[in-house]
Amino acid sequence: MTSDEPKPLQEPPPFTFTERPSQQPPGSLEELEARNAWSERGFLGSHESFRQVVSEDAASLAKLGFRHDEIADALSQVVALGLAPLAEALAAMETAREKGVDDWSAVSAEWERMNASFSVKRRHARPLRRGRQVDHLHVFMMQYQGSQECPWVCWAFGTRDYMILNRDAGDFVVAAELMSHLISHHNFFEGRGSPYRLEPARVVSVRTSAGVRRYADARRDTVQQCLERGEEALRRGDPSFDGLYLAVLLLEDGVRRCSFETIDRAQRVRAACQGPNRDERWRAAVDAARQAIEARLAFGSVSSTT
Repeated sequence: MTSDEPKPLQEPPPFTFTERPSQQPPGSLEELEARNAWSERGFLGSHESFRQVVSEDAASLAKLGFRHDEIADALSQVVALGLAPLAEALAAMETAREKGVDDWSAVSAEWERMNASFSVKRRHARPLRRGRQVDHLHVFMMQYQGSQECPWVCWAFGTRDYMILNRDAGDFVVAAELMSHLISHHNFFEGRGSPYRLEPARVVSVRTSAGVRRYADARRDTVQQCLERGEEALRRGDPSFDGLYLAVLLLEDGVRRCSFETIDRAQRVRAACQGPNRDERWRAAVDAARQAIEARLAFGSVSSTT
């Protein structure tokens, strides 16, 4: 099967900013794991070092010829394209509800199609009648009742796992919903002792090198379009403008571009939309963004745009 160019989305699904009160972040992931407070199955193995895992994965990525943001963007784009029919069904349902029609049938049907039970440990592939095809890939989703927050107390959290199958090769990976954020903002694929670890080489193998670059480029193009629309709405003083949404996109883009200037811009936009219970998480997210950039500069694989 020949892979087509991935279709850009109308809107990228940004990482969700949660306003729920949170505990203070740990000083290190090892401290977090010792407290066993943030994940049932753990982000690291019992004898693993966070710093060593991150350093080794950075070296692996360099050998593969990819950056953290490219892997994270490609993962986000593939998942978003797989979920696009569900997003469209939800949008159509909301439009119908505004007209007094409450019909969940299309949403229920698409949800049933996407939501496929699979094992993170056993990694059994699912029948292709379930899920959604995205070019040469196939995307399945498994929804959970609970959620997993970012251990660094950023805004991000996940409630799903995704299985991405290469239909041509038969190989696949399973990724937690939080994984794109962990890779892009914390340079972290999880430890080798974690069942949720995502091996960098396996991600590239399943999606192919060319596929990773195409999907990453498509994600960046879509985010750029949203940034431009958001900045224009801000200039016009549009009353429906969501400043927090723009600030989150700017923060994400700052990490992607290794741009401290863009991080500063995100903070200025964020300062204009202060609200209760937001500051702690926002500060944690900004700190994590700056640390991600500093770490990549230390790896020597990128240079700052400022």
